[in-house]
Amino acid sequence: MINDNLQHSLSSAIELTLAKQAHPLLQAAAYVVQHANHVTINLKALNNLAATLSQDLSPSSGADVCLNLSVDRSNKFGERHWLESAPALVKNFLTTLTLQNRILFLTVFHTIGFCYWGNNSENSEKNTRWTVTLPEGAFSETKSDSKYDGAMALLVSMAINQDFLDLDYLTRLNLEQFKTLLAGQLSENIDSLPLLKERHEFIVSLAQKMRSENYLQTLLPLLATTSAMALALKLAHELPGYLDIAHYKGKEILFLKRAQLLVSDINHTIKISKIEELTAFADYKLPQLLRHYQVISYEPALATRVDQLSELKPGSEEEVEIRAATIIAVELLRQELEKSGLATSASAVDSQLWLLSQRLDKTKVQPYHRCKTVFY
Repeated sequence: MINDNLQHSLSSAIELTLAKQAHPLLQAAAYVVQHANHVTINLKALNNLAATLSQDLSPSSGADVCLNLSVDRSNKFGERHWLESAPALVKNFLTTLTLQNRILFLTVFHTIGFCYWGNNSENSEKNTRWTVTLPEGAFSETKSDSKYDGAMALLVSMAINQDFLDLDYLTRLNLEQFKTLLAGQLSENIDSLPLLKERHEFIVSLAQKMRSENYLQTLLPLLATTSAMALALKLAHELPGYLDIAHYKGKEILFLKRAQLLVSDINHTIKISKIEELTAFADYKLPQLLRHYQVISYEPALATRVDQLSELKPGSEEEVEIRAATIIAVELLRQELEKSGLATSASAVDSQLWLLSQRLDKTKVQPYHRCKTVFY
């Protein structure tokens, strides 16, 4: 659904994008947006956000911002990658790994890295989210205790326990051992982490596949010859839990959030061709950020459900529309930045918006939508 009198403009923008790229994920997302009943994209707000990003990125701004799209080792698509915000412990650990083990680390991470919220409370005193705490001086990390949750907790947990890279061990892992592997001595509230059974099944299945098929050894040569979207589709069909597809009004809608994000992360280890083929990675944080900037809005009933922390059913019209609007909004932001001379990819814009979402005052931002799903 399109805000006010902007339907023709947005439809034209979407059609131009599709004419240029004939992109299966963009085509599917555009279909949802054009038929949406619950979610609206506001082009005026979108253009305002693009202008703000463009001003922040101008050489004369002098602002100390992490939205740096202008420089990249590829000299074509500039971004500050989301992993740059990881704890020093994680970044240092990644530099010690061989190429094969770094890709294994990223693959294991994305295989079990989804749906971190533990309960329906925005109040930190009532929140029982899974956390990992590094004590003062531990691993030369900080001068004070550092507590992590969500994706950062998983990264830290994996960096301090190399059993995550032991395929023989992972193939024999039972559920209780998996919980112990995640928790360790520095973790709290492991049982509040949703979908533990699914994560366990995925990591065991992944390890069995990688060990029995020498999967990484076969994959490595393909990284230099396979385009980003072809690689994402391959991973989505071959790895457990990655085939992120919904159905909406009779049509199949591809999102492939984790498969695309894995390809994007691998690209920061070894260059993948046509990285610009990737779309935004439709999850929780980006629609929350876009709603904060009024780029997307929800019809009243959906807004109430999201604000009251009511769970949305995976694959419901509302959830599919939120994710599709996120993909199209980020693609249109990319186009606006390109008009300002900042050529970049949608996946790069996604990364910068995710980093921005981490800096917002959580007390002033409306909640993200709740949906228990293995896809994000």
